[in-house]
Parts: sequence; structure tokens; C-alpha cells
Amino acid sequence: MNKVLIVTAVTIVVLFIAGLFFLTEMSNISNKASFKDRYSSIDKLTFSIGKGSILKQAFKVYLSYKNKSREVQRANKTVTVKDFSWPKYHMCIAENKSIQNKGCYDIPFTLVALPKELIGVDSVDVPLSLGKVSSITLKYYGRTNIDMPWGSQVVANYTNLSIGYPRTGMNTTTLAYFNYKEGYLVKIEVSVTNGNLTSTAIFQLMEPPQLYAPIQIKKPEKWIWGEG
Repeated sequence: MNKVLIVTAVTIVVLFIAGLFFLTEMSNISNKASFKDRYSSIDKLTFSIGKGSILKQAFKVYLSYKNKSREVQRANKTVTVKDFSWPKYHMCIAENKSIQNKGCYDIPFTLVALPKELIGVDSVDVPLSLGKVSSITLKYYGRTNIDMPWGSQVVANYTNLSIGYPRTGMNTTTLAYFNYKEGYLVKIEVSVTNGNLTSTAIFQLMEPPQLYAPIQIKKPEKWIWGEG
């Protein structure tokens, strides 16, 4: 097994989430609304995850070669939303039901929630770091049910496939699942493969979030990552 390839694949996937972490049945595809039409018709963005909301999250990394797979990293944490300033959430690690002054960090809204007004649009360009790439296009593949630790969840399935990334002969697939009603991120999975070796990072909720008052902001004049 090529050790250089292993290191490259794992590094790309882990960099996607680890830095932030430590500081099928489809339907309704034919009724997709275009991002451009939806964005032009709204005047506000609503995020169901508001200040004071509590999220229990898990992060795992796997390596798979042929028919064998092993876990190489795992961690859990509980975080509280301290503040929000477009386009980032300010999160703090919560311990013993209190918010610690240290252990706080900023995270792009994509890894917390999509605006409720944009759930179901055909595609959306969002801030999401994959190595040198700072944003990606997520395409909508309809509603689906996924199994979570607390039971089956109806989610909006958004997917990105990057051919020849992070280098020729390798592909990166991002699967993002957002609660179909509230828009909060339920699970995101990023896999890098060369056809034989695959490294996969999974970032997900361990239980439904404790939601507080939603956040509403005036729609930014321009959606800076692409359309709008």
C-alpha cells in the first residue's frame, strides 16, 4: 500500500473538519427550485440553530482498502452557539453544562445549518474547505431517510463530486444531509479515493439539537460563493 497516498488522502479529509472540530430513496427531485429564483424571491435568511442552541457532535475518520476498513480517529463533543455573524457561527465547547471562555472558535454556517429558505433548491455554492478549495457546489438529490443514533431522519440530500481532486487519479465525494424541515446539518461525509484506497471523514449529530430562538438576518445583497 502506498504510504504517501495514505497520508495524502487522510490529510485532505481530516483538514476538512478536524481543525474546526478540535478548537436510498429519493423523492421530489422534479420539483426542485433554482437557487437563483429562490434567492431573488426572499428578503431574509432564517437559521433554526440560534444563540444558546446545544449540539452534541461526533467526528470519525476511516481508512478502507479493498474489503477491509479500520477507524483511525474518533472524538465527541458538546458545543453551544455563542453568537452568529454572517457567514460564521461562534461556537464554544460546553462542559458540565457551562460555557468555557476557552475552547471557542468560528465555523462556517454550512457545518451548522443551511438557511431554511434555501432547503430544496437545485444547487447551492457554500463555504466549505477541502484543502486548497474554500467553497464547493452542493447539488440537490431530493429527500431521503438516513439512520441516526436517535432514529430515522428525513433529510435533504446535497452532494458534491470533485473528479481529479486532490490530485489526478483521485476523487472526492461530499455528502451533506440537512434536516428537511429545519435546515440544520444532521450529517456530512467526505470521502477521498483512488479506486483502491478510500479515506472517509464523518461529522454528525449524536442526538437532535436543543434549539433556541432562530436567527434571522437580512438577505446579503450578493451570495459571494457563486450565484445570487
